[in-house]
Amino acid sequence: MILPGRKEWIFSVKAFIGAMSAVYIAFQIDLSRPVWAMLTAYIVAQPLAGMVQSKAVYRAIGTVIGSALAIVVVTEFINAPELMTLILALWVALCVYVTVLEKSPRSYMLMLSGYTVVIIASQSVTTPDLIFDTALSRCEEILLGIGCAILANNLIFPQRVGPVLLARLDSWLQDAVKLTRGVLNGMGDKAEADRDFARLTSDAIALDALRFHAVYDTPKLRAAENVIIALRHRMQNLLPLLVGVQDRGITLRLRSPAVYDQAAPLLRRTAAWLDDPKGTPSSAADIQLDLAAAMPSDLDIRKSWDQLLLRTILQRLSDIISAWGECYGLRRNIDSISRDQPPVSGPARIAVHRDHLVAALSGMAAAVSVGLTGLFWMFTGWPHGSVAMMMSAVGASIFSAQDDPGPVVVRFLYLSIPAAMIAGVYEVAIFPAFSDFPMLVLVLAPTYLILGAFLAIPAYAPSMMPLLLGATGILSISNTLPIDFENFVNGAVAQVFGLGISAIVLMLMRRLGTDWAAARLMGAVRRDLVRIAAGDPTLRQAEFESRMTDRLAELVPRLAGSEAKRHQVMTDAQAGYRLGLNMLALQQIRPDLPGTVGPAVTELLRALQRYFSIVIPDQAKINDLVGQHDLVMRLIAQADVSATTTQALIILGGMRHSLLIHNSLNESVTKAVSQFVDPLVEGQPA
Repeated sequence: MILPGRKEWIFSVKAFIGAMSAVYIAFQIDLSRPVWAMLTAYIVAQPLAGMVQSKAVYRAIGTVIGSALAIVVVTEFINAPELMTLILALWVALCVYVTVLEKSPRSYMLMLSGYTVVIIASQSVTTPDLIFDTALSRCEEILLGIGCAILANNLIFPQRVGPVLLARLDSWLQDAVKLTRGVLNGMGDKAEADRDFARLTSDAIALDALRFHAVYDTPKLRAAENVIIALRHRMQNLLPLLVGVQDRGITLRLRSPAVYDQAAPLLRRTAAWLDDPKGTPSSAADIQLDLAAAMPSDLDIRKSWDQLLLRTILQRLSDIISAWGECYGLRRNIDSISRDQPPVSGPARIAVHRDHLVAALSGMAAAVSVGLTGLFWMFTGWPHGSVAMMMSAVGASIFSAQDDPGPVVVRFLYLSIPAAMIAGVYEVAIFPAFSDFPMLVLVLAPTYLILGAFLAIPAYAPSMMPLLLGATGILSISNTLPIDFENFVNGAVAQVFGLGISAIVLMLMRRLGTDWAAARLMGAVRRDLVRIAAGDPTLRQAEFESRMTDRLAELVPRLAGSEAKRHQVMTDAQAGYRLGLNMLALQQIRPDLPGTVGPAVTELLRALQRYFSIVIPDQAKINDLVGQHDLVMRLIAQADVSATTTQALIILGGMRHSLLIHNSLNESVTKAVSQFVDPLVEGQPA
């Protein structure tokens, strides 16, 4: 069992002080529900200052939006309860839909604005004339909780996100250097490299989240944000280059060790150059000159597949050196930017993978969950039906982005039972014994400090959060501390009932599973390849690269099966990544190709478009695709030598190699092509 350390206890003390400060002020200014302020203080409590501030901002905005809409809904539709229930359900559905699509910390604001409407509107049904006061009170208490949490976090041993981000950034670069060296020094172990590749991809996504929070507490990084984004773009460029060099190197070493030996010294020199953490420009320039001198000529690569492989290895090696030089330079730029400097202009924003079907299913499940509890409340007249409806909206919203949220809500529900028991002990045995604030703090401290300390441990957070929030939500904390046991029991039952409804609905409508989610990700890769092959001008390279990095990072946790399956899916996704980059490059030079070659390349891209449009293409289509690809390569090899035709040949060589070495998004491809056939020699089996 992991026990809390100093850091966890400090976090817990800060969170408790923030929560108790909020309750005290709420008592002093006579707010109606101090428990909302206490809940908010715990909800926005985070280990790092920037995280607290960003979450506080989004919680405040979401609360205000939800409160405003609740006033409109109750005012206009209080006499039409069925219609009002429908509107609430659809609003929550819309917010959940957008939340699932929006993967940044901003998604919290959207989700909160959804179920806040239900919280306020459902509690105002019996007192619609007080809706404005209820909404205002909710805003006041939420803002109070936020303010107290921020003060406590910033005044007591504050920890900023900025230094953590820079440390993680340096750690990422060190790990990437290690992977690069492993690839260049004898190509390393392919399975181990795949694991490192997956980890670095996931870490790159995690860095994005830290960057998002860091701009709130580190002014220097606010000015440098675009430089960090540019570094992130270069980092995501680097990984497919490494995979490309590794795969081509393995193939060339198997086909022709003597030709591979021509590249080996330069590979080792580049690995040694990486040992210099600053990547001195002079040594990089020297290697670049030697690489240019060692590259096979334009004529040689038209005669031999081995020479073409060697040329692409050396060219990608040159790209890797350039990418590392840019990464080191951008990292130094981050350090050189001062906090008073205006924000540096930067590259395109980072694009992410969005699955509209999953978002729509999540929204529909939330709508059904809210609608069912609303109808149940309406037809039974249960006094605590509002609590059930509120918890149903919360349960269907907060876990909506997960592959299988139903079991998570069930666990939340199970933990709400001991949470209710904890609250019950306070309500029945402790609260009746006193009536002043100091005693309230004294009796709450043992429980909340312990729960808070374990909450700070990631392994226990999923269990501690339901306990802490569940118990707090049903405590009768008010100025008068009234003891209403019947009301308490009904509230606890309604909380369990609402969560239960959302769990059942989610298990029926959103039980998608990790395999299905992984298949959806691979389907999205194919759709992007179709768009690229079709020449869709709206899909730019930076957008494709960012989305592919995001998809690879999402694939990693979903590949919990056998090592062979993990390896196959990851290599297929990497193949899709590299095929997409090669096709984008081919589309760029296609208008400049000579008339004897251009139409054939266009027809090949159409064939690729048809191929990736089919989930499981038959053998004949695969054979046609490979045969057509080799024919185009031979046409280009026989065309006049020019920079454009040479580039086209290198690109097509990369595309063909990706199709050969990987299962290439379809297992049957390996059955269709003979491994390592020379495409430049006509008549060989394909």
